[in-house]
Amino acid sequence: MRRGLYLAVCVAVVVALLVAATCALAGEAPAKGAEPAPKPPHPAIKWVIENPFFATIIFLVLATLIGTLISRFTRDRCLKDFEGYPVTLELKDGRIYHGELDVEKSGLEFLYERTIPQEAIRKTSFLIFQPEYNTVHALLRFIDSLDDDQLKARQKAADKAYHPNVFRRSWRAVRNFLASIKDALLEAFKLAMGKMKGIQAAAPVMKTGGTYMDRVGKQTIGTAADVTYDPLLEKQIGLRVVLALPQDSAVQDECVGTFREYTKDFFALMDVDYESQWDVALPSAGTAAFVRVVAAQRTAEQTVAENRGTFDIELSAVAIDLPPSEGEEAPGKAPPPVALPASLPSGAKLELPLPPEATAVSLTFRSRRKADLIVPRTGAFIRHKSEWAEPRKLVGHLKDAVGLLPGTDRVVSVLKQGAQLVTLGSTGTLVPFVKMHGCGNDYVYIDCRERTLEEPEKLARRVSDRHFGVGSDGLILILPSQRAAYRMRMFNADGSEAEMCGNGIRCFAKYLYDRGLLGEAEARIETGAGVLRVEIFPGPDAKTERVRVNMGQPRLTRAEIPMDGAPDSQAVDQELAIEVPHQGTVALRFTAVSMGNPHAVVYVDEVDTCPVDVYGPLVENHRLFPKRINTEFVEVVDRDEVKMRVWERGAGETLACGTGASAVAVAGVLNGKADRRVVVHLLGGELELEWADDGCIYLTGPADEVFEGTLEL
Repeated sequence: MRRGLYLAVCVAVVVALLVAATCALAGEAPAKGAEPAPKPPHPAIKWVIENPFFATIIFLVLATLIGTLISRFTRDRCLKDFEGYPVTLELKDGRIYHGELDVEKSGLEFLYERTIPQEAIRKTSFLIFQPEYNTVHALLRFIDSLDDDQLKARQKAADKAYHPNVFRRSWRAVRNFLASIKDALLEAFKLAMGKMKGIQAAAPVMKTGGTYMDRVGKQTIGTAADVTYDPLLEKQIGLRVVLALPQDSAVQDECVGTFREYTKDFFALMDVDYESQWDVALPSAGTAAFVRVVAAQRTAEQTVAENRGTFDIELSAVAIDLPPSEGEEAPGKAPPPVALPASLPSGAKLELPLPPEATAVSLTFRSRRKADLIVPRTGAFIRHKSEWAEPRKLVGHLKDAVGLLPGTDRVVSVLKQGAQLVTLGSTGTLVPFVKMHGCGNDYVYIDCRERTLEEPEKLARRVSDRHFGVGSDGLILILPSQRAAYRMRMFNADGSEAEMCGNGIRCFAKYLYDRGLLGEAEARIETGAGVLRVEIFPGPDAKTERVRVNMGQPRLTRAEIPMDGAPDSQAVDQELAIEVPHQGTVALRFTAVSMGNPHAVVYVDEVDTCPVDVYGPLVENHRLFPKRINTEFVEVVDRDEVKMRVWERGAGETLACGTGASAVAVAGVLNGKADRRVVVHLLGGELELEWADDGCIYLTGPADEVFEGTLEL
């Protein structure tokens, strides 16, 4: 910020000098007949008028000094963000250098952590000069190579780039405005130079120094506004974008990252999943090679590869050449001695047996690491966004401004309902999440015990998208409760809020138990369908393996479902007519059950061939069900075993549904098709159901954690 203000002041001084010098040098003797000035000129101006040659010399010296100062303290904004960090330089010819980056106006220096002896030369750094920038493929700052202090500094810079507050956005607008008038300033400079060239006394100087002055002006003003303002690129700042790299790249053709900055020379992206690939060649027995982080050595019987890096890699290809067979001219190829791709963690070794007749051996490795990326703009382009973004509202800007006031960084207020914690200025924060699934019914879980998410309906749609989001059947929030240990709030993939989910609550219990948030293996959890009790069965590693849930008593009246008809009557083996396009009216027989959310259980002869994607939405949106309904299509295998597919309200067909399986257990007893204990086979796994003597449904099934991540809100 201070450097930008300093440059702006320097530009203003240069312009003022130009105007003053032009006016002074233009002050020649008035033409005959002209009226004399009412006041005598200031002594300094009089001296300039009488000595234009020396005034020009002074002007040249001042302009050069200011230009030199600006040039001295100005560095590329993309590059200077990497200064002081361990950086990897990849050149287009395949060479790679590592070191701590030092940025100067004229180029870059990579300082090695230790001297590297090579051919009797002890190298301590590698230099690349500004004219060589077009030879750079990429500058990489790998996240896993940073220490704690560097990670904190990087995260601070990321927060500024991804979610700038109102003052940073305003400064960026001012800076872009200065950049947009750069050409106008240059034109003004040219006009001033033209005027000076027309002054007879200044002609000797301008004849030899005019070209030099033009260059000084371009350097001075151009350096002060070192970005060519691009309104199209400006809209992408802080968003996930796809960067297309030069087509002759030896590493990759495009990558996805958060667009942080651009200058006239570079693009800068953060949080890029950067994939590298390299080959290790061992032409004969007894040879060795060290490429990137792989140390490989070959004997007559085997090849041993060791990962000496600090990150995991994988062996993606092995090429083993064999001598030509009799009657053949071309050499043969031996099959890979291991299953590919083969993982090679940090510090691990991999032994590859070789046939005795093997000649050349080539190993191909690759790594995928999270990195920040700077690439030259030559041949590289920002092609398109990789995520949807909504314009920020005025309330977001106000929260940014409030967040800058002392003591308001984390303003906490206790709400009357739910005792939830609210943090002002949460827009633009990074929120951790966990993806979990029960029998393939997957959800994104966010811990909201100390935060409130604005518009969770929109967030549910965003994270559930399997192309542009995390990918899930919905979103589940972990909240405090005044009635139970915790409260579960669930949103479907379309953003609609649901009362309960049997698979979701099992994963909910696993999240709490595995993170030590429950004192024992039993707990009461508040849901939209009431307070339910869960029992956790840990595995050998003390992590949750299976969970038993008391789903409560089924509700069978039409008023409780809800559905049209006599409020106190039940819908057991009732007919439901649906209009199927290009087929006409189809009559289905269903049984309606509520497990806190509505279900219609439909029995079919073969569930595998049932057109669930056709019948499901027609039943879900049937006029008989004012709040829509979940639909289970069931095939009876035996009295203690059924197969089921489910069309979930607001999510479509999913791999499993716990409340749906519970409804199937109830419908089987009501229709005389199954016993009170039944195993339900779903697309994603098996669930055990029991309609116990106490009238409650008990559901037992697995709960699995897939991965953790961070969402940008």
